[in-house]
Amino acid sequence: MKTELVDEFRSCTKWYATRIVRYPIASGVIEGACRHLIKDSMERAGMHWSLEGAHAMLDVRSVCLGGQWELFQEQRIEQEKNCLYPHRAFVAGEAFFALAP
Repeated sequence: MKTELVDEFRSCTKWYATRIVRYPIASGVIEGACRHLIKDSMERAGMHWSLEGAHAMLDVRSVCLGGQWELFQEQRIEQEKNCLYPHRAFVAGEAFFALAP
C-alpha cells in the first residue's frame, strides 16, 4: 500500500527531476522565503489586515523584494496618467499645435 502511494505521487511531483537541477524542495528554503515575505511584514504589533489590504501589501512587498520597484513605479504612474488624462496624447502631440491659429 505504502509503495503504491509513493509511486503514484512520484509521477506527480517529479521529485527526481527537481533534485537533478538543484531546485529547492519544500520546507527549509520555501518556509524561510514565506516568513521573510509574509510574516515579517504582516504580523507586527497592532497590525490588522483585511483580505484585500493584505493582498495589496504582499503585491507591493514582492515587487520591492524582487528588485522591480522602479519599473513598477513607472508602469503605475503611466497607468494613472492614462486613467486621469485619457486624451493627453492628442492634446500634447502635434495635433494640438496644428489646430492653433
